[in-house]
Amino acid sequence: MANMKEQLYHVPEFEEVPEVFHTSVRNALEEIEGQKAGDKGVLRKSTALSKLAIPMAATVFLLVSGVTAYGAFVSYKERMAQMDQTEIEEHYIWGAQGDSMQMNRNLRETERERYKQLKLEYETAGRYPEGSAAYLEKAEDYTGKGIGLLVSRSTYMLPEEDLTDEELLELIDLQHKWEYSVDEVVDQVASGDREDYPDWQPQAPVADGDQIIAYEGDLDVGEISLGADCFYLAGTNRIDKMRIGSSVSETFATYDFDGMRVSDMAEDADGGLYVLLRRSSLEGDDIFHQYKMLHLDHDGKLVFEQAPEWLLGGNLAVDKNGNLYVAVYDMIYILDGEGQEIRYIQLPDQYSMSNQHELCRGKDGAVYLATLEKRPNIYDPVELEEYLKTHPKNTILIRFDPNSQAGYEEVAEHVIPEQVLKLGNMARGGKADFVFWSAEGVYTYSLGDEQAVRIMQMYEAPLQWEGAYFFALPDGRLVFAKSFDDVAVDENGLDLRSVPEALRFFYITAED
Repeated sequence: MANMKEQLYHVPEFEEVPEVFHTSVRNALEEIEGQKAGDKGVLRKSTALSKLAIPMAATVFLLVSGVTAYGAFVSYKERMAQMDQTEIEEHYIWGAQGDSMQMNRNLRETERERYKQLKLEYETAGRYPEGSAAYLEKAEDYTGKGIGLLVSRSTYMLPEEDLTDEELLELIDLQHKWEYSVDEVVDQVASGDREDYPDWQPQAPVADGDQIIAYEGDLDVGEISLGADCFYLAGTNRIDKMRIGSSVSETFATYDFDGMRVSDMAEDADGGLYVLLRRSSLEGDDIFHQYKMLHLDHDGKLVFEQAPEWLLGGNLAVDKNGNLYVAVYDMIYILDGEGQEIRYIQLPDQYSMSNQHELCRGKDGAVYLATLEKRPNIYDPVELEEYLKTHPKNTILIRFDPNSQAGYEEVAEHVIPEQVLKLGNMARGGKADFVFWSAEGVYTYSLGDEQAVRIMQMYEAPLQWEGAYFFALPDGRLVFAKSFDDVAVDENGLDLRSVPEALRFFYITAED
């Protein structure tokens, strides 16, 4: 997750964002182009808001004559239509199988300005690259020269030097090919010209008994949490424990979940377990969730079961005194081991709770939360760009203290580099105090540090990280867990759980 290697960034902009695009792509486009990311992360097929305007006279001239400084030209849409079906499917798969089209470094300010102008000329004046980007199977294949696409991880590889106009055009051309291919496949399926989408699901890697461990149990795992010396695996009406480094789980508790699925778990100080259950249902185009919470003792026996009105989802963590913390939007509820409410804390409006991340118990036994400082709603791209020059993105680290008057305190600001678009989760570190997982890589941070540092770029991870669970072990190792091949779903297609033989655990020595 990351040391001072070049940071991994998202692509600047596409013309349209189909529904099948990953959420992180849409967030990235909006971030770089100065748009406001939607709170719910729902993708809609819509034209990007930020477009460069060309003078009306020039527009009329282009439409009437089709002639520019580059002479008569084939429109870029006609250029895309020249792709054959094999190319379309290849580009679709490259986009679908990877980690949301990243870059190995950010476009510099001067490059972004040139990118916008060249993209306009590409789309309206037929200015196309003379060459094309290189397609790479492995990151080691990139020589550091020109534009490359690491196809297995959908990552654009850029040289350290400022990009030339030709290289920027190759990047623009590659992005348009990917966008066109996704749109084309979606349209083919919608129109019935093809039955289904191209198969891109990667096969489960072969286990080696050390770094890659295949799960050998029989549980249809739908949620995984880390305990003091084991993993908790939750499936249908059952929760198992699996020793770290093992491949076989043992039953910890059986319970009739009444059709609900486990959405989070947190181990208590005595080896018991708090369990958050969720039932999802579709009503028209809307998804509704119902929640319930359990507390199991160290033998897996029920201590309490409750569904308070305020329980609308959330994340769980337990402090050194055995108190349970439940984060529900801007509210933090603190319960004792019997389920009695100790207090609740309403975080101030300055925190953007749509960007809150998982609660985490720190090395000092206190519970922490990382969140973003809220920005004003500025929709004009120029105004937003000016605002960001003096108000960079601020990730704030909060420590909770139920005995203090406020119940919390800010312990650090600007913890995460501002280029990181959105955190995935947060865990107690091994050597560092905390480990942060994000689309841009994995970062470590210790209290008192100026800022988190990256120890791994995501394309360096041993698997495609989307859909994977992430954990940090006390010895400094990192663990990814992911189900490959097929996954089982409920009748609404809402609750995912793994096919047991497709589940893999990856152990990585990466933390500094």
